Amino acid sequence: MTLRVFYLFAVLLLVFLYGCGPKIGEDTAALVNGRPVRMEALGLAVRSWSEPNQTGADQSQLRQRLLNQLIEAELVVQEAERRGLTISEAELAERVKAIKADYPYQTFNDMLIREYIDVETWKERLRRNILIKKVTEAEFKSRVKVKAREWGAFFQKHRQLQGEPARLKVKHITTLTRAEAEKALKRIRAGRDFDRVARSLKGSDTGSKQSASVWVYPERLPVPLVKALSETGAGQVSGIVESEYGFSIFKVLAAEEVRPLEPAEIIKRLYRLYIKDLRGKAYAQWIGELKARARIIINPSLR
Repeated sequence: MTLRVFYLFAVLLLVFLYGCGPKIGEDTAALVNGRPVRMEALGLAVRSWSEPNQTGADQSQLRQRLLNQLIEAELVVQEAERRGLTISEAELAERVKAIKADYPYQTFNDMLIREYIDVETWKERLRRNILIKKVTEAEFKSRVKVKAREWGAFFQKHRQLQGEPARLKVKHITTLTRAEAEKALKRIRAGRDFDRVARSLKGSDTGSKQSASVWVYPERLPVPLVKALSETGAGQVSGIVESEYGFSIFKVLAAEEVRPLEPAEIIKRLYRLYIKDLRGKAYAQWIGELKARARIIINPSLR
């Protein structure tokens, strides 16, 4: 075989192999070890986090970030399955019961049916989230190790921690669907009283919930909620925040003044920040390892 014929054969072989590779349909955002991340899931995530008047560039960056998060979640689920971790029906039922605690059961189901949301699909999504948390916590046990020297250096670096708004006084409306939340938010931003909108939803048999005003500690809240509240001033209303409980709108009533921290409180807060930092680094390292071993193919339209 001449060198020229050999090169031609090699090129044809590559073309053949490329052509036989996995195909990504229009409804698939990415393949993770052969398993799809659906465009529908990406679209829902983008709609949840999009801001009004967002530029095309910002929307593109948001889409890329959320796609990466969905890919990471799929990797973690696959790792949990590899380890044989599962969520029992009893665990799932307990979590469902906690979420539905403030809802009349039939009202909850009626709302899901009316909004074309399959309750089993909702439960499987919840099961997946619990599984992700379980395997992640298991991984942290082996990776997150407190080292006296590192903790001492972290403390010295951040010991001048200043006080911050210790608490925010908020109330919320939580609905089962984004559509209901969007209707409520539109009415509030059109000038309707927050409490009246909340009462009208609660009285409409939609399964919506409202809270009395409560004080919350921002540093203890999930990241999406911290972000929403940090961008909402006293007397203002947040955008829609999605969680496993539904779709929530928050009104910030007041923020405590910045106050100095006692030495013991500084140590306690800094230690929480140190552990959070360790967990963040451990998670990034773990995800990096999972990605390095995975075969990830992204839909060309999303590049």
